[in-house]
Amino acid sequence: MSSSSSAEAAPETSSAAPSLSATLPKVGDSFACTRSLRLGRERALLSQGRTLVSDFRKGGSHAKLFRCSGAVIVKGQQSTGGCQVLIRANKRKDKHWYITETQYEHSSCAGGKKPSVAALAKEGEVVVNANREITAGGLVKQLRGAHGVELTPHTANRVKRSVVGVSEEAQNEGYQRLQSSLDQLAEASPGTVVHCEGSGVQQVLCMDFAHMKGEWNGTIGAMTTKSSDNTIVHLATCIVAKENGNAYRYLIDNALKNPTVAAFLKKPSTTIITDKHKGSESAVPDGLDEAEYLTCAEHMLKNCGAVGPGGRMHFYQAARAPDKATCEFHLNKIKDLNTAAYEKVASASREKWAVYATRGNVVRDQVNSNMAESLNHALGPDVLPAPFPPAL
Repeated sequence: MSSSSSAEAAPETSSAAPSLSATLPKVGDSFACTRSLRLGRERALLSQGRTLVSDFRKGGSHAKLFRCSGAVIVKGQQSTGGCQVLIRANKRKDKHWYITETQYEHSSCAGGKKPSVAALAKEGEVVVNANREITAGGLVKQLRGAHGVELTPHTANRVKRSVVGVSEEAQNEGYQRLQSSLDQLAEASPGTVVHCEGSGVQQVLCMDFAHMKGEWNGTIGAMTTKSSDNTIVHLATCIVAKENGNAYRYLIDNALKNPTVAAFLKKPSTTIITDKHKGSESAVPDGLDEAEYLTCAEHMLKNCGAVGPGGRMHFYQAARAPDKATCEFHLNKIKDLNTAAYEKVASASREKWAVYATRGNVVRDQVNSNMAESLNHALGPDVLPAPFPPAL
């Protein structure tokens, strides 16, 4: 072996993290979903020590406006102070987000924002995989030196956990620390009752069908749940001609052929959330008579009538309320906004949508079937090769 060979540069590998100085989004660029748009705008200015935040005064379900974290945004005022850097995007009929306006020249910029876990996930993964024993402080220094970005130690620790996972020992230690803090609270405030208990993974299943577009002539259905690390888990999918009771029975019957899935679904501690549409409710007792059935809060909200952003907030607070009094308090707020909408919601059995009245299987934030709809979108016609035969 010649001595010169040791001086040769090692070839670049695909594990190298992408540069943070990549080309900024420009007018005409498209993003497949809201998540990719959010990550794209957040990463856009990281190399400059800035990021982009949502301007809550302008935007909606089909329009988004993001401004530099150095901007001064005041509720109730149309003008924007501080930095004028911005990205504007609109959602078109193909469900993609398109950049329609950009401004990247910083002015009067006197503020910054540290990046989120998702924004630096790829760069963090490279560093952690190279040294899985790295500390949060070490990860902060590595990313600062490699990319010039600042992370808080807390965020760095979350980046590491997203790569290596959380051990059972770490989870138990977290419960012990929480219990210790609660004990100290009880000592400092005599009469306070505290209790800490880990109940494991919540047994919640979401089920939904979505209509396919273009040459696809039918509907796609999905069953989904969540793992202990809050990741959506795909249990079953089917394609049928129409969304009706038979479609849901077909999906359920085939899912039950898997012994592991069947064991998960056939027990009282499992809760199923659907949109109560096209026979889904009638299909559940046929194959899953031990499970609890709940109606999707999002679909209930859409069916009850317009209540505005304030009414939407109060409805979700009512659905997630830990007790009847809190639930009724938020329902009365809806009554002040729209009496007809209130009457539709109030007439529905609380056992079908309000967490406080259910069996206690559901975590407070899981009151809709949106994660099944997300999977339907991911498995939709855009990624399938050809139309299926009408006879399927």
